[in-house]
Amino acid sequence: MERQFVRHHQLLGEQLLKVDALEFGTWVQYDDLRQGMSRRCKLSAKLTATDTFVFVNRMGAKVLEKPRKSFAYDLQMGYARILDTENFFDRTLERITSNLRKLAGE
Repeated sequence: MERQFVRHHQLLGEQLLKVDALEFGTWVQYDDLRQGMSRRCKLSAKLTATDTFVFVNRMGAKVLEKPRKSFAYDLQMGYARILDTENFFDRTLERITSNLRKLAGE
């Protein structure tokens, strides 16, 4: 039991380092198991006074506010995932250019 406790805190410490290294604009997918939905949100602010992270949606409206340790725990448990935005934007850009080519008759 004690080893599990130590391992849990070690993993949480690793997640805290990961959370601290996140840059503004990082996209995260949050799964809300209680409501059975997931949402994509972007890290907008790190409030040092309250040790809180603020996330916004695509329109810039605040959708989530999480304490630092709670956010790290959610990452550790899989309730939150950091999204790979490079591939996301590449796919989106490819879809847009493909649709424009179709409209242009190419």
